[in-house]
Amino acid sequence: LVATCKDEHTVDVLRQQKSFDGSPRKARKSTHFDAVFGPSSEQAEVFQEVKGLVQSAVDGYSITIFTYGQTGAGKTHTMYGGQGDERGVAPRTIEAVFERLGCLDTQRFRTSVRASLVELYRNDLRDLLAPSTSSRRAARCHTAPPSLQTFQSLTSLRTPHLDVRKDLVTGESFVENLEDREVAGPEELLELMREGAHRRHTASTLLNVDSSRSHMILTISLDVLDCEKNTTTSGKIRLCDLAGAERLKKSGASDETMNEAIEINRALSALGDVIECAAQAKGPVPYRNHKLTQLLSDSLGGSAKTIMFVNISPARSEIEETLNTLAYASRVRDVTNDRASRSVRAT
Repeated sequence: LVATCKDEHTVDVLRQQKSFDGSPRKARKSTHFDAVFGPSSEQAEVFQEVKGLVQSAVDGYSITIFTYGQTGAGKTHTMYGGQGDERGVAPRTIEAVFERLGCLDTQRFRTSVRASLVELYRNDLRDLLAPSTSSRRAARCHTAPPSLQTFQSLTSLRTPHLDVRKDLVTGESFVENLEDREVAGPEELLELMREGAHRRHTASTLLNVDSSRSHMILTISLDVLDCEKNTTTSGKIRLCDLAGAERLKKSGASDETMNEAIEINRALSALGDVIECAAQAKGPVPYRNHKLTQLLSDSLGGSAKTIMFVNISPARSEIEETLNTLAYASRVRDVTNDRASRSVRAT
């Protein structure tokens, strides 16, 4: 292993180099973060970094949680995980949301939770909770007269165009025409999450047998009505699982997967430009260069409370990608968002 967890705040990368006289030597590079989790860390430990932000969302703040890193490093496992103790950040966040809302006085407060799930595949936004076009078309073909089948098949292909817009009041970004479903409890929301994740684009590469080929964003919107004060507090949690950066020679991507990898790297490059500019706080930030950065504009340099989990591989064969990822994460840590503000309005 070349990347190790030195302590709870430091990652060490050990690299073999040659001295000026040609003799081998070891160079150690240390990078510091707010928290570092090693291979033996439990999912519950990781979630502790997020737990306090759930209360902030209930209190009316916008929250963004990212996972970023090279392909095959475990981003989706960190965000979604598995069953039981292997549950990731997203399912634990969902459970914590309803736990916090359940602690409110039901005589005084009324609550509402809504969810949407979108993927950015190549440079196209796709609603993962919208009824599938193929199932709608099949259902109509079974019931329609032959003369109407062609017309109805064509109309069923017309799905609402999704685009990134800016809320003129709050300044927050959102996806226009995205389906927003109200949910009554954690199980219903977890089922929506699983339903959408099943529709996400994935493929097998040399680096990852189940490689995500898109960026996926789950948004949980909360409204808390205070019947005594006649006010509504609105919060939002955005869980963003970014596709992994990959080198085509290593991943073996070709044809369709190669085109997907090119678009993934292009989106991450645009995100890197935004992070670099926001960290330096000089000049306008190029949010409009890509749909991904437009959608996440209030999360990087905006008004949201933001946390990013960065996944790296400890393997010697991945040292270049690991160093690049750590440098990327260091720049993220230098980004200062605007002062977060609560969303509370009279009702």
